[in-house]
Amino acid sequence: MLREYPNHCILRTGVVFSWHPEGKNFFMQTYNKMKASEDMKVVDDQISNPTYAPYLVEAILRVAEKDIVGTFNATGLETLNRFDFALAIATAFDLDAVKIARAKTTDFPIKAERPMNNGTDSHALYVAIDWEFPKLSVAFDDIKTVYE
Repeated sequence: MLREYPNHCILRTGVVFSWHPEGKNFFMQTYNKMKASEDMKVVDDQISNPTYAPYLVEAILRVAEKDIVGTFNATGLETLNRFDFALAIATAFDLDAVKIARAKTTDFPIKAERPMNNGTDSHALYVAIDWEFPKLSVAFDDIKTVYE
């Protein structure tokens, strides 16, 4: 594919989240379960960079505007495990995290293998587009202001 399209731009992302009340992304599942005071097991051995969807859209627009070519990571700044991400959600939205229990990936039957450490560095993209994804706390503030 890369040979056929030498002017390509590939953005690799992961753990994309945004506000959608019936949404299935990790953020919404966690938020909704905590809001309903439901018990929840969250793995602490899968590491990634939560990526706020509006920031990903901004990055895509900047790539298109600047006609950037290449393959880049396009993820949020912070590298955290899922459990810590859930705690960050609880803290940001004043939700009770007491019903969140630590778990391991092996505690759950999985249909597809997941990388345990999927933390990425998006610095090359940030330099290319002259912009970086704001911190997770800023994304949470945006959600609180616009949606909650």
